[in-house]
Amino acid sequence: MSEVQRTPLTTVIGSAARLARTGVKFGLVGAIGVLVNTATLTLLYQGAHVPLFAASLVAVELSIVSNFLLNDVWTFAMDRPTWRRFAKFNLATAGALAVTPSMLWLLVALHFHFLAANLLGIAAAAALNFTTSTLWVWKVPEGGEESCSKFSSPDSSSSRSR
Repeated sequence: MSEVQRTPLTTVIGSAARLARTGVKFGLVGAIGVLVNTATLTLLYQGAHVPLFAASLVAVELSIVSNFLLNDVWTFAMDRPTWRRFAKFNLATAGALAVTPSMLWLLVALHFHFLAANLLGIAAAAALNFTTSTLWVWKVPEGGEESCSKFSSPDSSSSRSR
């Protein structure tokens, strides 16, 4: 079999395909995070009568922890989670900790249902989270296609754990 010749176009197409696969996985993990967030918010706010803003802060942080663990192991295929990456992810998602409850509070004040307002707040934070995660927390190594293949290949013998 002949090897496909790498051209700038095939490199761009390959990079775009990898980014799309990563985005889909990141989105699926995010959907699980939405479930974690929504269940926590509902239990704390409606069940335990914790004030809405405080309940949202706890719900967001719990979803951040679950999203980190799932993204680390599945989306970015790391060998094991590290405290350093967790700290970076938590810092990177600090925007969600600010955006989601603030938007929730504002939209509830505008008479949105609290769960609808919560979903809109989560959506507002999602693009920021994906950008900071791919460009900083789990940055694809410099070095082109060879380095990037470790990023998406499940049978790669090399480790990306940093």
